[in-house]
Amino acid sequence: MKRKIAKKIVCLGLSLSLIASSFSTVFADSLYKVEDFPNLIDLEANLTNQPYSYYQVSDFSTFMDKGAWHGYSLPMIEDKDNLGAFSGPTILFKHKSESIAINLSDAISKLSVIKDGKPVDLEFANPNLTYYPGKIVQSFEKDGLKIYIELIFATDRTALIKTSFENLSKNDIKLDISWSGKIFDNYINNKKTYDISPRIENNNSGINVIFDGKNEGLAEETKNNKFFINFFEKVKTTVSSDKLSYKTSLEETKILKPSQKLDIYRTESFVFNKEEYQKEMENITELNFSNAFEENGKRWQGYLDKTFTKENIKNSKAYDNVAVKSMMTMTTNWKSPAGDIKNQGITPSSSYRWFNGFWAWDSWKNAMGVLKFEPELAKDAVRTMFDYQVENGDKDAGAIIDVIYYSKDEANTRNSKPPLAAWIVYNIYEQTKDIEFIKEMYPKLVAYHN
Repeated sequence: MKRKIAKKIVCLGLSLSLIASSFSTVFADSLYKVEDFPNLIDLEANLTNQPYSYYQVSDFSTFMDKGAWHGYSLPMIEDKDNLGAFSGPTILFKHKSESIAINLSDAISKLSVIKDGKPVDLEFANPNLTYYPGKIVQSFEKDGLKIYIELIFATDRTALIKTSFENLSKNDIKLDISWSGKIFDNYINNKKTYDISPRIENNNSGINVIFDGKNEGLAEETKNNKFFINFFEKVKTTVSSDKLSYKTSLEETKILKPSQKLDIYRTESFVFNKEEYQKEMENITELNFSNAFEENGKRWQGYLDKTFTKENIKNSKAYDNVAVKSMMTMTTNWKSPAGDIKNQGITPSSSYRWFNGFWAWDSWKNAMGVLKFEPELAKDAVRTMFDYQVENGDKDAGAIIDVIYYSKDEANTRNSKPPLAAWIVYNIYEQTKDIEFIKEMYPKLVAYHN
């Protein structure tokens, strides 16, 4: 346990110094590809309804990106029951006093394939599970059938999953394809069990998970939260009588000729309220799947290209690995606007129960860490604290409060943190030459100084 906690702390601590020292503003030919950095962070997980260990730290790492508030892990390679599924989702729910992680499922969408009338046993199909920067993938190959599953974040609320099938044989093959899963109806924290009473509904293109029942230990507004899965093929879904499990199947048997490929897409989304749900349904409707994967690849390749140039490459793969591992850590802790949080920012850690908020000097140091590869996030990480700068008329006018959470009522206004704000604003200007950002921040910095 201590070793796992130490690994998380080391990863967070190295994020700032190694990222900052590795970058150049000069773009160069790609010296590394995303595929050069497999499994830098151990993402294998065996998720249960107990999200935190004794020390209030998750035993497992989670992949999040683009500011998402839900994430996924990979199944254990020996977990034959969950191969073909991604572990989770793990969701950052609004607790009564802070955001906490809850595992909604051990694996919400488990793939089942019947090939020519016989089930495909993924355990014996050469499983390969990999976490690359910006995506998690699984691949299988058996008896002339290749399966490749890839998950990215298309928006700050939606994961996009592509399941690809390829016929490597010389004969036609018939595929009957389905997905199934179950959800936990409670969570355990500090040896106490809390009922959250979720239920699964058929939404005609997949499922919705609703939380409007008894939610012990969670805030009242979590009853407006929703997790939902949408498929983009004709499907039929059956939900169990207790509303805790489901099965979604393609309506048609798929026939693949030799060398033919088939791509099936689905989205998995988590939103906080009805307004977010309506907006995200519009985003999903307009989503171009191929473009989303292409844009994700370009974004992460851009991160690497800004990191590794001929001028600064260290000629040490071990050093370069830690630099990329730091980027992956920072982007997992990236959170988009939600609730009373008006701008995106970076939490100290998604793995530790008490760290799902934004702290003043943490935010500014984290902004420095992402500045060279994601400068707009760096700017917003500064703004998100100044959104709650103490206003004129108060005896502490101009002060920056210690921490803000999803709910401003839980913010700590008692104290502040060391004043590193001018330092990060100046560094942002040095990197971006954005004079408008200086104009925006200068009067706020003066008020803070005073």
